[in-house]
Amino acid sequence: MVQSTNNTYKLGEVNTKSRKGSDSSFFEWFVGITEGDGSFFIERQILKQKREQNIKKEAKVKRKKECESTELLPPTVFHSSLQGAKSLSPKGIGAKPWALAQGAKSLSPKGIGAKQKKDSFFSAQQGATAPSVIVFHKQNGSTSLTERALHFKWVLGFQIALSSYNYRALAYIKTQLGIGTIGSDSSSNMIQYRIRNRGHLSSHIFPIFDRFPMISAKHFDFLRVKEAYKVLENHLLDSNEKEAQLVQIYQSKKSQDPKNLPPVWEKYLGKSRIKELKDDQFSSLRYDEACKLITPYWLSGFTEADGSFYIVCKNRHNQRFCHGYGITQKNSPFVLKAIRARLRIKQQIKHRVIPKSGSSFWSLDTTNNRVTQSISKLLCGKIRGMKAVEFRIWQSALNHKGDSERLAKIQAQMRKLRSYRMLLPIHTEKS
Repeated sequence: MVQSTNNTYKLGEVNTKSRKGSDSSFFEWFVGITEGDGSFFIERQILKQKREQNIKKEAKVKRKKECESTELLPPTVFHSSLQGAKSLSPKGIGAKPWALAQGAKSLSPKGIGAKQKKDSFFSAQQGATAPSVIVFHKQNGSTSLTERALHFKWVLGFQIALSSYNYRALAYIKTQLGIGTIGSDSSSNMIQYRIRNRGHLSSHIFPIFDRFPMISAKHFDFLRVKEAYKVLENHLLDSNEKEAQLVQIYQSKKSQDPKNLPPVWEKYLGKSRIKELKDDQFSSLRYDEACKLITPYWLSGFTEADGSFYIVCKNRHNQRFCHGYGITQKNSPFVLKAIRARLRIKQQIKHRVIPKSGSSFWSLDTTNNRVTQSISKLLCGKIRGMKAVEFRIWQSALNHKGDSERLAKIQAQMRKLRSYRMLLPIHTEKS
């Protein structure tokens, strides 16, 4: 899938245009759901070799047997080569290797063996020697000291994370693409569809987002992963050159301006028009302009991830029920402004803050009858996951406008449906 072209490598593309017309609608839906809850990522992981793992396991069993008959100093794992660790924490004994910055004086008790943060890999200064692990044993009056270099690997990936309630949407994606894995997060009620095979990224994922570019800041994450792929597949570069370029690509995200618009905006609207929209904060964005950016299938995918259909009681005394449609976005409010123009919603976009966590997001809600009727027609037959079930119930309730008793029952039915959590068949095979 990769061809050498003058010290660079060219991505092999799948001819998506030759596929069936129905696939185009899936691609638009797929890009939309990615805009909502998808992400492209670059990770640097410690490479665990099976041989080293087996040796460590055998040594642990041997030490356990020997400790039953004699007092031995337990093996202590600490780090060096980044000018050495000066002290050891008792809690660090037997912990997993941990990379320290150059000149580190001690190991944190809480840090050793804890889950590594993404930025921890880049704490060492450029040009520093590779970190190593020193294993110290004192046994039968003799001392042994072994040093092993830590091996790292770069991992590129794509994932979509949804509530386990919407497993159906991820299963649909896996069936359509024929690649990837679906797994669960034990710490939360979430499931992820993930692709970490570079060949699959090149042959299946990159061509989709080249043909249907994203309109949010996630487009720049896609470009970074694509650039990192080219570096990893470039066999003309040695390991040090690859490492330096990959670190630079990874760190480039920190300097990214969140207000930057992806190129697709300028492509459809023009450079001068983009400048006007930025000056008035996109308040003058027109319906015809928004239609170029927001397609019905894209909107259905985005709604699948970050949208909701609901019925709300506006007046408890008179039992007046209304249909509502809401959508949220965390980092790109201009995406909601495009949706607002596309659906001709008069309500303003609101910035909300979650008190407990301090995190914030942008939201757009409407209960306008004209808008909800328009959404009903626009998204009909285009939603694929569990939101499709909610949508059909919500849509059918439009026929009972004014029937408070019936709408109250439908409202309770929708709330009960959202509380449902299914037992998931989790796939753990490698992508």
